[in-house]
Amino acid sequence: MDQDSPGPIGPNRAIEVGSPDWPETNEPGPGQRRLSRISVVIYSILALFVCIGATLLFFPGLTKKPKPVDSVQVNTPAIDPSVIANVVQRLSNLNATTNRTPSNPTPTPTRNTNSYYYNVDTDKDGVPDRIEIREGTEPRHKDTDEDGLNDFKELYIHMTDPKNEDTDGDSYLDGAEVSKGYNPAGPGRLQ
Repeated sequence: MDQDSPGPIGPNRAIEVGSPDWPETNEPGPGQRRLSRISVVIYSILALFVCIGATLLFFPGLTKKPKPVDSVQVNTPAIDPSVIANVVQRLSNLNATTNRTPSNPTPTPTRNTNSYYYNVDTDKDGVPDRIEIREGTEPRHKDTDEDGLNDFKELYIHMTDPKNEDTDGDSYLDGAEVSKGYNPAGPGRLQ
């Protein structure tokens, strides 16, 4: 076989670009690639204009210029001194009538001590939350100072400080003293 004769492609045969034996590719040519990049740029600019237009359409206040401070007018109504005097007179009359004792007084409403909210005890230690708040203890913890005695026993039985784990300062926890039979509020044994 001659090198110039057509035949199968092999290692000894050169293929020229553009010849019928040259394999086809799907890659775009130089002119097509430039057109693609230009299209991307044009579409990006077009999308930017659409976004700006939508923003101005939905938020028209962005295009308004704020008024200068000098052009703002504040209209304060003038208050007639006789109106002020009339209000003061009525308030003093109202105060004078409320301080009088009526001829038939109505009873003062008393606090409902059976109310759920009055006796709520979140931590279930026997001390209502309102008392724990007043005493400075923690309404959500049975034993605020974590000494082994709950807040109820410290406040009502042993008369110790529910915020101090060692009320008498002898280096023993109040709960440990009670469990051994000693007085947590001072020297000596429990009676």
